[in-house]
Amino acid sequence: MGEFLNWLKFVGLTQIPYGCLRLFDAGGKHIALLGLNSALLSGRHREIREGKEVVNDDRYLILGEPQIHNLLLNEKFSNADLRIAVMHHPFDWLIEFDRELVRNSLMKACHFILHGHEHRPQVSIETGTGGDCIIIPAGASYNRREPEISRCANAYNYVHLNFATKKVKVYLQRYEDRQGWIKDTGTTGDGTPGFHEFTLPPKTKEPSLIVPTTAVEAPQAHDESLIVSTLKEWKTVHTEMQSLLDNLTTVVIWLNRCQIEPLKLEEHLYQAEQAWGTFGNCASKLRVIDSTFKSFQHIQKEPVVETVLGHTSKTARIGKQFAKDKPTLADARKLNRAIGAIKQDVEAALKVADKQVVALVDTLSRKSEWSKEGDNTWKSMTLLEDTTASLRRAIH
Repeated sequence: MGEFLNWLKFVGLTQIPYGCLRLFDAGGKHIALLGLNSALLSGRHREIREGKEVVNDDRYLILGEPQIHNLLLNEKFSNADLRIAVMHHPFDWLIEFDRELVRNSLMKACHFILHGHEHRPQVSIETGTGGDCIIIPAGASYNRREPEISRCANAYNYVHLNFATKKVKVYLQRYEDRQGWIKDTGTTGDGTPGFHEFTLPPKTKEPSLIVPTTAVEAPQAHDESLIVSTLKEWKTVHTEMQSLLDNLTTVVIWLNRCQIEPLKLEEHLYQAEQAWGTFGNCASKLRVIDSTFKSFQHIQKEPVVETVLGHTSKTARIGKQFAKDKPTLADARKLNRAIGAIKQDVEAALKVADKQVVALVDTLSRKSEWSKEGDNTWKSMTLLEDTTASLRRAIH
């Protein structure tokens, strides 16, 4: 995510391009081309294979309903004679809660869906409750032969559409070392002549509305830790800081609710009201917050720390003080004093967990992660440092 954001800054883009719509005319017909970014949240799921950490995006990607919602409601798109959606990954690579919603919406709205990634040059017409759609995966275009890509044949396709008869022909071509470019007659194994014929699926010219097919059931919350309680009760008064501490607070609270289950976290953030506007920022911080939380959980597992921090009277005292004071930025000193009053009770915990606490505070206050440009830099860091100080006092 960081590299992608750096690229956006380099090319002068101020917002993450979730999706884009291109309109043009050809042969007297209006064509709509819908470009979707299926790789925005790639590279997040990691697992161990043969002793090595590798990235596995299969069934962990999120394309996102908000990425296509406004585009499908665009009258110029819905009134186009031909509507084509283009995305890198096939539907099967999307996470479960996102897959059917996106698939049904695009199949209802589009005549063609083009994708790549797996580089298996096949073509099919798929049927769905909302409508039928022609799916065309792209072939590969490698300039070398290596074992891990040997299954991906160099191939391409071209499509002929007769608007008068509504007939579609998709021609498949593949490259052979000895013969060069030839008709791909072996893709389906049934002796096809190198092309497939379809009838253009009918589409309505009414804007498509997206309705979730299933409700998301909230996971059961477990007991909140002190760090979550601290963040949850902290009332930020600076509106310009919402992308800083408010997002941090939201993410940590969701992590707590979802018991540090990243997939559930994404599911709830994704479906929360007006969440997508800040989801890009949240997503870029997930690893930092997740790592921070795991560090804190590690602290809690220390026997001495568990005894001190887990005592209900300590938690009740902090909660009572929060309920009484409703702390804001102006109350930072009062809040710190209230939490600091418990410090003498946890001296033993400091000896056991000081290194982990320092790492936690360092993660939350890393200037390269959170600082802003201009005058907001000083305000941002002052508020963040005050907050991390109170967090440390809460833990201590």
